[in-house]
Amino acid sequence: MSADLSELLVLRRLVLDTAFGVETARNTNHAVELLATHRYAAVIIDDALEADAEDLLRDVTLRSPHMLRVLLERDSTLIAPPETERIRRPYYAARLRAVLSELALEKVELSASDDTIRTTVHHDDGL
Repeated sequence: MSADLSELLVLRRLVLDTAFGVETARNTNHAVELLATHRYAAVIIDDALEADAEDLLRDVTLRSPHMLRVLLERDSTLIAPPETERIRRPYYAARLRAVLSELALEKVELSASDDTIRTTVHHDDGL
């Protein structure tokens, strides 16, 4: 199992431990497609995408300015829009869980009628 796949499985498990469902984008184009056709509460973006990560963050900010944007980063040189939650690697699990749990509580308080909350985990598996 590759390190990227291992990390993706860890991310999926972390998100599933919260009140969120998970959808995974195969690449940046797939992420944009999902974001255009579905409503999400949050998007988690890996900075390994480099310029694509910046473009995707900018696109998400324009489309859904109130969506939680999480950037998992190894290097803090990427330009991220304001209000982007930046979480440093490799020790991101506790902070990510806390951020998503806080968002889940906000969503429950805002709308008791929504029975599902969706988020997308973006990764690039070379496809």
